Amino acid sequence: MRKNLIFILASLSFITVLILITHHLFPKTIEHKYFLLQMKGETQSWRVEDYQIAISPTFSAAGSAKVYYLGDLSQIDNEIQIEFYNDFFGPQKGEAYLRGTGSIGNKGYYETGGGGLTDEAHSLTLNQIGKTYAVIT
Repeated sequence: MRKNLIFILASLSFITVLILITHHLFPKTIEHKYFLLQMKGETQSWRVEDYQIAISPTFSAAGSAKVYYLGDLSQIDNEIQIEFYNDFFGPQKGEAYLRGTGSIGNKGYYETGGGGLTDEAHSLTLNQIGKTYAVIT
């Protein structure tokens, strides 16, 4: 009887160690990474704040910036056109993610909406983002 008990305890210990080793070698969890890049930049005439690129395993999105004119507002036409370009590596290289035309108005800035939503099949990774720039006319 004592030999049976020792055999059972040894077997259970062996099985427990096997389970722990197997779990360690073959993890069951999958790591999902989410990124939110919030950017800003300034030239002599313009300042862009809060341009965002969001990356998740199932979608990517870009947009939602504020564009300020730094000079005298009476010197420019109230209507501006802005295009944001994201230099990506891969199939979406050079695609304009956000285009808009709007008015600066009394606030002193133009606020863009969101844009550039991609689905899971075209979602970006952080390594695919090169540079982002805006063209304001």
